[in-house]
Amino acid sequence: MQYWRVTGDDAWMRDYGAELVLAGAKFWASAAQLEDDGKYHFRNVVGPDEYHDRIDDNAFTNVLAQWHLATALELLVWLKRTCPARHAELQLALDLNEARLAHWADVISCMYWLENPETGLIEQFAGYFDLVDADIATLRDLARTESMPQLLGIEGCAATQIIKQPDVLMLQYSLAERFSLEQVRINYEYYSPRTDHEHGSSLGPSISAIMACRVGDHAAGYEHFMRAARADLLDVRHNAGDGIHGASAGGLWQAAVLGFGGLRIHENGWETHPQLPDGWTRLAFKFYYRGKLESVDVRMEG
Repeated sequence: MQYWRVTGDDAWMRDYGAELVLAGAKFWASAAQLEDDGKYHFRNVVGPDEYHDRIDDNAFTNVLAQWHLATALELLVWLKRTCPARHAELQLALDLNEARLAHWADVISCMYWLENPETGLIEQFAGYFDLVDADIATLRDLARTESMPQLLGIEGCAATQIIKQPDVLMLQYSLAERFSLEQVRINYEYYSPRTDHEHGSSLGPSISAIMACRVGDHAAGYEHFMRAARADLLDVRHNAGDGIHGASAGGLWQAAVLGFGGLRIHENGWETHPQLPDGWTRLAFKFYYRGKLESVDVRMEG
């Protein structure tokens, strides 16, 4: 969907992308379980946080599945309007009958959701808040050289609120338009201290950098940015010899452009909300939008 938004490549979406989205939606709808509470649940899953597996109602999973289904229904409307023949072809090939589409709509409207309506704090998965709270002092101990599962054991770590990657923040990063700044802030302040930034996943720091920028915590954003960079440049995880951390390298670009550069891409254009870290005087980058090469050059005044 991001590719389509950036490129405006309607032909690709018509011929290839729509089928991918629609087939994926069939899976999510089939996996969602309607239970006695009238809500749909996803049981026995693992989200981005690999310190906790076989969990129920992971917020990242539930909301992304809900978004996927809603996106699929919107795509069908677009297809019917722009290419009725392709719409009819996919309806037949994927058996997208009225009953199936009505089921998708029901899953969307009745998805189980773990958000405190008063505070906006999202529970990462069912029962997460009942776990032993994280030992923040040990987590932030700069002299620590081992991951938390190495220190506590796999099951011991799983019994705590210590997380390898911040599921909830990754959800808010992926679906930024769904959450207000205050919702992001309350979840950032809760989950960031409980994340094993130093020795957890190499995938987490770049996203944490972006989310830190979104709440105005520039110092933390730069700290996370450098954690991602050092994975290969300084081999701080002692495994660069096995190959570069490719996803972390890609995340570095995102941290610079989407975090410090504040690039936001919408259906009708793009904008920037730059927040350079202390010591940076300039950030320049280029990207293509709808076939045109765009250039951004951010400079600190004075």
